[in-house]
Amino acid sequence: MTKFTYKTQEVANILGVTKKTLLNWLRAEKVPEPRRNDENNYRIWTAEDIALIQQIKRELLEESGR
Repeated sequence: MTKFTYKTQEVANILGVTKKTLLNWLRAEKVPEPRRNDENNYRIWTAEDIALIQQIKRELLEESGR
């Protein structure tokens, strides 16, 4: 079975946020940093990463009262 990975822009699109917002969440340590490609240091996102961030996003929205 092939395990799919996603680019940062693709993850942002799936989450319905901008890439800048996703990167801000990473910098603020609101979401965990995914593992990185050893060759080019790009982030390697998995479906599990996305599911976790979707849960965190819901919690962040609840905290802000949205």
